[in-house]
Amino acid sequence: METLDGRMKEFQEVMAGIEKLYVWQYILKEGAGLSLIGSNCPEEEFWHNVFMVSFSRNVLESCEGSEDSVLIGDDIGVLWVATPQWEEKRLQKLWLLGPVFSSDIQEFGLNGQLEKKQISVEYKRELVRQLRCLPSITHTVLCVLGALQHFCVTNSRIRITDIRMQERDKAFQKDGEETEEGYSHSGAEQEALMLKAIRDGDLHYGERTREIQHVVPGVLAPGNALRQFQDEIITEITLCSRAAIQGGLPRKRALKMSDEFIQAVEAATTLPEVGAVHYRMREEYIRRVHDLKQKEGLSPAVIACLDYVDFHITDHLSVVDVAASTGYAGYYISRLFQKEMNQSLLAYIQKKKIDYAAFLLENSDQSVRDVAETLHYSSPSHFCTMFRREKGMTPTEYRGKGKERHI
Repeated sequence: METLDGRMKEFQEVMAGIEKLYVWQYILKEGAGLSLIGSNCPEEEFWHNVFMVSFSRNVLESCEGSEDSVLIGDDIGVLWVATPQWEEKRLQKLWLLGPVFSSDIQEFGLNGQLEKKQISVEYKRELVRQLRCLPSITHTVLCVLGALQHFCVTNSRIRITDIRMQERDKAFQKDGEETEEGYSHSGAEQEALMLKAIRDGDLHYGERTREIQHVVPGVLAPGNALRQFQDEIITEITLCSRAAIQGGLPRKRALKMSDEFIQAVEAATTLPEVGAVHYRMREEYIRRVHDLKQKEGLSPAVIACLDYVDFHITDHLSVVDVAASTGYAGYYISRLFQKEMNQSLLAYIQKKKIDYAAFLLENSDQSVRDVAETLHYSSPSHFCTMFRREKGMTPTEYRGKGKERHI
């Protein structure tokens, strides 16, 4: 179906059948504001009233003069994606996808927000009951579906990072109440920035992400919380893989990494284990794209050396092995590498091995001895000497510092 009505009918059926998400259509009447045309939501009256009271003003302000879709939310975790429909340079209709309950909100946080509301106990109970029935998904997944809605409405494609995030709704806040300190970036903004950081290979942002908590599965949603969290992280792995490809990472390599991370998520048996894979995945994609961008301007022979070291870091690497992989003579590769990288190939191999050792110490339970064996050091003492020379502390001290960073 090529018509707007046909596309939206199919979109509505898919959303209701797969995600239990509902599509709403509003018309903008001059002088009368938004008027509901219809939706397929079974609780249409309740959520229509919530939308009109708490979201409609912000949506109209956000869509004024813009054809972009927008993600809107409030401080209790209710989210919608709004897509404006423009005709003859006028905003004629508004399409909504939602509501959903953000899986970035924990139940104790919700209870705290509800305590601040000047609402009756009866309405509060009804609101909680309604929230329990909403699908609980991440901002990222909602933006993916929002991009699909945007295509169905406008017949034009957008990236999920093009979906703007409306500032948090103030309708439920008390007069004069300020937004909580430390919440200057919404979950959607953080995810958009993360995808941009991957595309840019921004190591500095990678450091800051350690301060951002992992996605928390929505505890109000019924079912298996571990399975839900795994599904959400698998979705994010796919998005991060695509961002890395956009950043220049070879498709084959990005997909191989994606498969490995998905397997690790599936093998996890606890929420913290899934969260650890989530953290490693983001860091690794950023680092890979960063390393790739550092290769710009280098000769094919030197790039081949860097790739070989990267893919064989746990092998018993030597300068002879790396040089042989390029098809060039060892003395030629050594001179060329020194010239272009301002360090010897041997020093580069040692640095990369220590960097990987640091990664294992911080993100795995392997002992220092096991890490030394994994990287083919002659002995644990030799490994400790090389590690301290590179990092300024022993492997055990480094692991302790890493735990402090994650507390």
